[in-house]
Amino acid sequence: MSEYNNKTRVEDEDVLLSSAIEGVFLNSELFGHQRGSSNIGYKKISMYTLILSTQNLHLGNANVNTRFEHGMVSPAYKTYEIRNCNKQLFSLWIKSEKAKRFFYNATTVGASQCRRNVEWDSLYEQEMILPSLAEQQKIADFLSLVDQRIEKQRQLVEVLKRYKRGLLFDIFNRKIQLGNNSAWRSVMLSDCCAGFDNMRKPISSELREKGTVPYYGANGVQDYVKDYIFDGNYVLLAEDGGRFDEFYSMPIAQFITGKSWVNNHAHVLQALRGFDTKYIYYALVHKDIRKYINGSSRAKLNQEDMWQIKIDTPCFDVQKKIASFMTVIDNMIKQHEFRLAKLTNLKNAFLQQMFI
Repeated sequence: MSEYNNKTRVEDEDVLLSSAIEGVFLNSELFGHQRGSSNIGYKKISMYTLILSTQNLHLGNANVNTRFEHGMVSPAYKTYEIRNCNKQLFSLWIKSEKAKRFFYNATTVGASQCRRNVEWDSLYEQEMILPSLAEQQKIADFLSLVDQRIEKQRQLVEVLKRYKRGLLFDIFNRKIQLGNNSAWRSVMLSDCCAGFDNMRKPISSELREKGTVPYYGANGVQDYVKDYIFDGNYVLLAEDGGRFDEFYSMPIAQFITGKSWVNNHAHVLQALRGFDTKYIYYALVHKDIRKYINGSSRAKLNQEDMWQIKIDTPCFDVQKKIASFMTVIDNMIKQHEFRLAKLTNLKNAFLQQMFI
């Protein structure tokens, strides 16, 4: 690597970029506004420039620019030209767990335990073991093929999720008939569900005893614990922290089965007699409930308002048919998500064997 400081001389000389743990972005993508009163003296970068943050470097705020042909970044970053190695391969390694350990080894404790200062001389003294350039190219080509396969699998998962959302829209708008469409009626959640919020119990991360039981929050599994407080089929509807504004593309409800532990960020529901719990999940998972949401800084669905939510329901037999039909789609999505995870883990395993 060779550090360089090619700086801008006039305002808005190039597009403003920022480096984050997730990658390199347009400044507007992250912040929506210009940071600082002037960008004269900002560092000019190009494709495959290495950008290192002086903060959170050990957490992954290190990137090789592979998105933008050129741009400029804050002078707070350190920027480098990558030399004598395959740039594509290096851009993959820089986001690996092994790279995080590489940077961690060149940091010392800062003002707090969670903040660490980079010792740049120590960082530069660390050695990286590199294969020949020809071997690096072979590895890069192989990982590029893996990346292509991962992207295709990711796209397939997204297509299936869109298909699921489309089916739900058509079912609840009676465009797809799985039974007697004339028998539908609108009911409030208080008429079709029992609530179990009084059984919820949050556990701070340091007090959780590790196990195999899923520990649920507003948007999914947060951890796995040893004990359980629920055992059976339930619907979890986000109380706070839910993706209520993104209801069409992101789920606001979860269907859980078996032993589980739920914290206080999700309402716990179960169908009353004459209603099917999984059907209620499908009726809620992508439902627009924004008119029931309160709170300005953090959106929250209070229990009192939750019970007023209305869902359309057919007879019990048709509820079961709809739930069974949609479960087939969900199982297909899970299978392809599993394949995506396997491919991603395969790539990460290869990355762990690279360089050092």
